[in-house]
Amino acid sequence: MESNNAGQVQAAGTLNLFQKLVEVRKHIPALRKDGEGYKYSYVTGSQILSGIQESMNNLGVLLFPRVDTQNVEREEVTTGRGKTSTQFKVYGKMTYTWINADNPSEILEVPFMYGATNEDVAKAIGSALTYAERYFLIKSFNLPTDNEDPDYNQHNNQQQRQYEQPYQKQQYRNPQPPMQQQPARANKDGEKLITEVQSQKLKNALKIVAGPKVEDKQTAFESACYACNIPEGTSTKALTFTQASGVLIYFDGLVKSRQKGGA
Repeated sequence: MESNNAGQVQAAGTLNLFQKLVEVRKHIPALRKDGEGYKYSYVTGSQILSGIQESMNNLGVLLFPRVDTQNVEREEVTTGRGKTSTQFKVYGKMTYTWINADNPSEILEVPFMYGATNEDVAKAIGSALTYAERYFLIKSFNLPTDNEDPDYNQHNNQQQRQYEQPYQKQQYRNPQPPMQQQPARANKDGEKLITEVQSQKLKNALKIVAGPKVEDKQTAFESACYACNIPEGTSTKALTFTQASGVLIYFDGLVKSRQKGGA
């Protein structure tokens, strides 16, 4: 290990920024799933950071986040038990900048987005930035994000053809024609589960936010679940009515942000 570190430090000054980022990726250790939720395990953001920090230090690579826009909206949400709670929706655009410390004029700016919902506006902002950082690093270094819920992956594969239909803005807010009302389903705790109407809205939202790729839709869904304090590993079918409402609010914020930016 020491010889590898010494080699990285010695070669740092001769590498450009992109070569250094490749070296960082090469030296990311095997990641173990150290977080748990709903009987499923996953890799936490802190482990990803610790896995690349040493190589970044050795190679002289810096990463700076910058918040470009910030939107805060207040929503009154009714739970499945009829209680009303105030939720703060925070979302916006941001930029991550990689810098070569040996040649500070050599930079790489990467546009990104953030968003979260919470009863505490400060926690919503913190969750949004923390989770954005996690997924930025995952996507930057092509780290695996396998979900251990086979039902969720199978459900996404079965629905792939439906995602290929053109997305229409009016469908996201008020699907046409209206779907036939189905008897309410409930989980083992008696909580009302996601409705068919909510399920269709979620499919439309994932289409506009994540695009046609199944893996991108899964990443976007995981991001929404984290931002809404929903245990990782929860499938779309297992969402409660309240959880689904929170996820839809989250995606609505991202859609509005893109529309304002002309995306």
